[in-house]
Amino acid sequence: MSYELIIKENSNIKNFIIEESEAELALYEAIDTLQLWMGADWMRNAKDRLNKSFNTFEKELETKGKTELGYNIMLKKKK
Repeated sequence: MSYELIIKENSNIKNFIIEESEAELALYEAIDTLQLWMGADWMRNAKDRLNKSFNTFEKELETKGKTELGYNIMLKKKK
């Protein structure tokens, strides 16, 4: 299955395509991508929220087909 990670920064939009069989694996890859793209400082600031909300993100991704990982950061299933 394909997922799309969308990061909006001001007027710039960066898209990443993630190929994974399960929502949980797509979330892990999205978080790894965010750490690489946004940097270690962003990851340190977001780590607690991401850990606490991981199950919520996974359920939203499975049921709604998308979830918001942070301000202007969206992970969604591609059709």
